[in-house]
Amino acid sequence: MAKCIKLPGGAWNAEFQVSRYFKFSEFNGQLEMQLSETLSELPDAASQVSFILNHVLLDEHGHTVDSRIIQNGMSIGDRQFLIRELAKTLGLTQYWYSVECQFCQTRFDFNLDPSQLPVKTANDDYPLAELETSIGRLRIRVPTAEDQIFISQLTDCKGLSEVEALQLEKQVSRKLSECLLQTEKDISQLTDADIALIEAKVEEISPELTQIVQGQCVECHEINNVFIDPYACLPLLAESNLPVEIHQIASVYHWSEKEILMLSKKRRQHYLKLISQDAGVFGL
Repeated sequence: MAKCIKLPGGAWNAEFQVSRYFKFSEFNGQLEMQLSETLSELPDAASQVSFILNHVLLDEHGHTVDSRIIQNGMSIGDRQFLIRELAKTLGLTQYWYSVECQFCQTRFDFNLDPSQLPVKTANDDYPLAELETSIGRLRIRVPTAEDQIFISQLTDCKGLSEVEALQLEKQVSRKLSECLLQTEKDISQLTDADIALIEAKVEEISPELTQIVQGQCVECHEINNVFIDPYACLPLLAESNLPVEIHQIASVYHWSEKEILMLSKKRRQHYLKLISQDAGVFGL
């Protein structure tokens, strides 16, 4: 039985009731092939993460999680945490990072397991908070994947016609209203100071993964701040060695592709290990 994972924040429904315990479905060959064939075709990391979680995430009772919650009821930090936990479950934990020293420009490498980095949990107000601004008291929610995708698709206003720029402004205003849970206040009157307060409050209540670590240059021994991509495992999920593994298992056991794809990744690796051992013993 799959072990439950406790999110540092939690997923919420339309009434903002928060659930914190989830689990992953069995990761078999069928799912692995589906991911490898689809992930590279998706436009951005947010879309890739949504696709993965829609196929592997279950609630604590083993039921499929509503895709609307994955897309618009879960913080960015929780989605990053789930992908990191999935990578850990699949054994994708050790990564080599190559960094150019910002002081002497020498490249140095270091090994790191991201699953061991600290995680900041959400506070008791999550996923909502209230704060005072120049236009009155506002109620806000933390950003979701839907917000993240919206921002990534924004067009530069330069070169747009007056009508196009106005339409874009209305889209941004509507999205900001959703995040601020406001319908009656004129959010266009928010000042730069208000925006800074909102950003600070969102950061205060949201879960966060550690994404900056320190690495010492082997040449000048200066300490560098290094960004750790929380989605570093996505290319590995998209680049499956599954066809080769199917060929190796089918050649020895004479099972069909469908039968092999039904095996969990752990069992498939077990059979591959046995094949490798036999090859060493019999000189195959």
